Amino acid sequence: MFLNWMIALIGGALAASNLIIGMQPKAKEYLDKLAPYQGFAGIFLVLWGLYNVLDIPDFIKLLGATPVTAIAAIVMVVMMIVVGFILGFGLIAKYALSKNEQAKAKGEAMLAKLAPLTGTFGIALIVATLWLVLNAYVLKMAL
Repeated sequence: MFLNWMIALIGGALAASNLIIGMQPKAKEYLDKLAPYQGFAGIFLVLWGLYNVLDIPDFIKLLGATPVTAIAAIVMVVMMIVVGFILGFGLIAKYALSKNEQAKAKGEAMLAKLAPLTGTFGIALIVATLWLVLNAYVLKMAL
């Protein structure tokens, strides 16, 4: 669980870096250190999110007992994949899609639609993750 949260928070911070720097200029130096690894972090985030998709049926079962927490968990997993795609698309296109121009074009079209919302997706990932941390350590609810 802790590893999921750390990965999600780092990915969310990278995606929302412009918004975070606007609110907290001191954060720029820390986010600048992570920026060169953004593509690799994105690919890792996509893969980690896809791995966590396997847990979504368990989260759906919890909707009746703890709906906010179950929804936060689902949002975290989905946002991991979306944010990871946005952050890692450059590397994905370079290595995985370089020989398939049609797939590359579709990916670029999808990226063009998602990119303006990168900060929003990053904030959603951070908020969902922080809710899960709060839930686990303060509220001590199930998940």
